[in-house]
Amino acid sequence: MTTLTGTRRAGMGHSNPFHSARPALVQRGVAVAGSQVMKGMVLVVDDDEGVRAVMASVLEEDGWEVATATNGRSALEALQRGRPGVIILDLRMPVMDGLTFADHYREFPEPRAPLILISATVTEAAIRATGAVTGLRKPIDLNVLLDTVREHALDSDRD
Repeated sequence: MTTLTGTRRAGMGHSNPFHSARPALVQRGVAVAGSQVMKGMVLVVDDDEGVRAVMASVLEEDGWEVATATNGRSALEALQRGRPGVIILDLRMPVMDGLTFADHYREFPEPRAPLILISATVTEAAIRATGAVTGLRKPIDLNVLLDTVREHALDSDRD
């Protein structure tokens, strides 16, 4: 079982809170800013740099375009520029946590990307409170993460 734990890796930081984890990505669809869904794109929102980097790497290897945000506030700002097909959301973050992000995200027009919660303390109550489709407990089994993203991503016309 391959799992992901919250480790920080030096030199992995980026000043842009919403960026493609790897610039030369093979895109599975047309990326359109604004209110349209960016097919094949996953937004990973986690304050832990190592978690973001590992998730981005695994998701990209599976053919997804990946963008990241360091907290709920930077994720909301990024969503003004484009909409992912699914959002992986940490519950506990500084600046703006996952619950507060979810409250604000409900105000966005449809279609809204499904939320997948990640946390060491994810509960059914948190899943209901955020409107998430599911929650994954850290450390995350990366195969389960991939299966969950494949299952829930909007407009996932993956071959």
